[in-house]
Amino acid sequence: PPAISSYMGGTVRANFGPHFVHPPKGLPTGLKLRPMSEMCPGPMDPSKVLEAFKKEKLLGKKIDEAIANAIHDAVLTEATMRNDAFRKHMMNHVEIVRAGRKERGLGTADLPEPVLEQVDSSGSGDIDVQDTVMESGV
Repeated sequence: PPAISSYMGGTVRANFGPHFVHPPKGLPTGLKLRPMSEMCPGPMDPSKVLEAFKKEKLLGKKIDEAIANAIHDAVLTEATMRNDAFRKHMMNHVEIVRAGRKERGLGTADLPEPVLEQVDSSGSGDIDVQDTVMESGV
């Protein structure tokens, strides 16, 4: 069954965490709610993805070294793109929650602050400077 259903053209905005505009308060002692977002962890570090790929030895020993290196580069590039997309998603999530709280006059002290970080999002070796969000344990 769906988590949400709408009727007659209704619209819904769902937030599965890890940050919320209205965090739960007044919970019974000992009850700790966790966001649904914890069920889907973020992507592995790109270097660890490449390391895991190499450990699988999927390419065999007779493959040309140039071809193997090209495949390794492709794996690393895709892993880097996934990682960058996830970080951008998390940054956008925090900013949406921050805006929602400010709109309602709620505090934002528990949200991670944006930090300036250098990121090579293209895999080209060029460094782009962009805003990202500090690690929030997600």
